[in-house]
Amino acid sequence: MIDKDKITKIQYVGSGLFVLMLALTWLSRPIYDPDFFWHLKTGEWIWQHRALPVPDPFSFTTSPELGWPRIFTLNGYWLGQIIYHGLYALCDWWGIFALRFALVTSLAAIFYFFRQGGRLVWSCCAALTILLLVESYPVERPQFFSFVFFAGLYLYLDRLFSKGQSPQGKQAVIGVTLLMLVWANIHGGVILGQGLLLLVMIFACWRRFPGGSRVPPLKNPLRLWLIALAGLAATVFNPNGLKLFIVLFEIAGKDRLFVAANEEYASLFQLWQEHTEPAFYLYVLVILLTLNGLVRNLGTTHPFRIFVICGTLIQAVISLRYMPFFLCAALPAVASGLTGVTVAPHLARVAMPVIVLCTLLVFGRNEMSNLQLIRQEGFVSTEHFPVALTTRIKPLALSGRLYAPDEWGGYLMWQLGPAMQLMWDGRMLDEGVIRDALAAEMTGMVINGRPIWQSVFEKYRIDCALLPMRDENGPNRLAMALYRAPTWSPLAADRQAVLFTRK
Repeated sequence: MIDKDKITKIQYVGSGLFVLMLALTWLSRPIYDPDFFWHLKTGEWIWQHRALPVPDPFSFTTSPELGWPRIFTLNGYWLGQIIYHGLYALCDWWGIFALRFALVTSLAAIFYFFRQGGRLVWSCCAALTILLLVESYPVERPQFFSFVFFAGLYLYLDRLFSKGQSPQGKQAVIGVTLLMLVWANIHGGVILGQGLLLLVMIFACWRRFPGGSRVPPLKNPLRLWLIALAGLAATVFNPNGLKLFIVLFEIAGKDRLFVAANEEYASLFQLWQEHTEPAFYLYVLVILLTLNGLVRNLGTTHPFRIFVICGTLIQAVISLRYMPFFLCAALPAVASGLTGVTVAPHLARVAMPVIVLCTLLVFGRNEMSNLQLIRQEGFVSTEHFPVALTTRIKPLALSGRLYAPDEWGGYLMWQLGPAMQLMWDGRMLDEGVIRDALAAEMTGMVINGRPIWQSVFEKYRIDCALLPMRDENGPNRLAMALYRAPTWSPLAADRQAVLFTRK
């Protein structure tokens, strides 16, 4: 018989190797997410001015009286943005990569601390969840804070309900209050934390369980009520106050163009239609394993878990940006369903490590060269951003109104703002501006005898345009049009991009 201490040591070693492997691959990616840079620049601005960036200091098209919920984009992430700026100012890019490592390690530690069922099965399910998250979502984005906070809060509450326990002492109240306070000032995902606490208030006094149910009722529900009330009250202390309680309606308020252009808002069915994303099949696998766990353990599963899983699943199917929350919520159900199998039990214990290994091989084949890319090109992806050209023109200290593709907007804001005011960027705060910016790229369109790009540039009094030399269809048509235009001249160019200025 194998010694349990040896099994524990093997699990510690395996967990350490897994985290090390993540650090050398996924967590060592050059930064390619365009939104991260406007978070980094905003944090710098907040620190320098000791104020929130309202009105918007980086774009000349943002209305000074920006309404809800779009103003949340300007002031709702301030704490995370200061963290980014502080780490970058102290340790350069190594600070950002240390943050990546800290977030993923914290998530792994939460999964380990709240483990349920068979250790091997739970560890494999947790590893699969982490792999899906780091593969599909940039760790340096504020949303990853929400993944970690949600996982910690949910698994803590799920344990209380599953065991019929009530929190003891003041530590639980203080811990949940501080978590919700920090969360409310880092990311709008706190709405899911608020949802968890509202469900706590409903199910804390729940006594009507189906016949044959072996779910233990809470012994002292008032203590859980106190925790929920304290946590909800803490979320009021943010720049938007009580309005944060309706941040969920930000989805409904998002411009149609923003939703269409943002892959995170795609549905699970849209991902299936692409037929190119292996993550889709893993998402479906997790959904099936979750249903298996709920059905097999229905008599011992508290309604709190069922409601959270169903709610996050519905959200995830409609919009993939909620898939990480479902993956975290589903973890106990998946693990318990596989732990208790009676038909070929060894098959489940073998199948999960195989699935994790296959996921590593499929997802990791493109991640092995990340450290080499950083040594050769630096920490910012030169494939995604005009790094070389921006480095050349930054000493010129240009100012004015700049047109550039929205996927470059965050990076250019970080490098050239606020002296260079952007027409648009990844924040997409005005649908009318988005439509005009997209129309400018349609160089073949003519309105009132003039190319539409000229009308747009005149309307917004554009001074400079930084454009890619090529796109997926060949030479960039707008760049070619500006080359031919007598009122525009190229100031600097390389193989990737060109900067035009008005004569």
